Amino acid sequence: QSGKVEGIFTHDFYGEKEIIKINDPTNLSFDGLRCDPFFEESFETVPLGRYEGEDWSNFNTEGTQLWEVFEDENSMGQSIEIGAYRSGDTASVSWLISPQIDVSSLATPLLAFRTSTRFADKSQLEALISVDWDGQRSSLVEARWTPLSAQIVHKGDAPELWIDSGDIPVKVYQQFYLAFRYTGSGKTTSDGTYEVDDIRIFER
Repeated sequence: QSGKVEGIFTHDFYGEKEIIKINDPTNLSFDGLRCDPFFEESFETVPLGRYEGEDWSNFNTEGTQLWEVFEDENSMGQSIEIGAYRSGDTASVSWLISPQIDVSSLATPLLAFRTSTRFADKSQLEALISVDWDGQRSSLVEARWTPLSAQIVHKGDAPELWIDSGDIPVKVYQQFYLAFRYTGSGKTTSDGTYEVDDIRIFER
């Protein structure tokens, strides 16, 4: 616990989002001990447009679309997105891959992130981990990528609703790359947008 917030708990106009309204900055008190994440990327300090985070990989193995940083009110700041809508590509596969993460020094490391969608329709988003990728684009497809048992937003979910992945144990992987892979259907009028934010690894 790092502090407390005093405010009014309410909902937005449509009754879909939960909101805390704060009347005065003095209602925020964060002077307790903090538990900072071991690894974190919230995309708040990088330029808008094509994502070029340090040591991150932003690849497309099919099509032309790359991950981009955007900002809107719904995401409460900056997030990252990918979509092939009206791109004209006959196929779309785009990868966002973290730097290599070493959790061997942690006792019980957990991974978490949030995802959202805007009319994803027939496109798909996966979260994957690899322990044998060498960091080179040429070996991306040949490396073994293990799907994670995470809650990822589904095309049937309400647009712009952020879904928490849940806390995913990653100790077994020791050193790994985390990837988000977007796959389009080839019908770009039905290949909407996925969004990712608040990627973090932490211990309870």
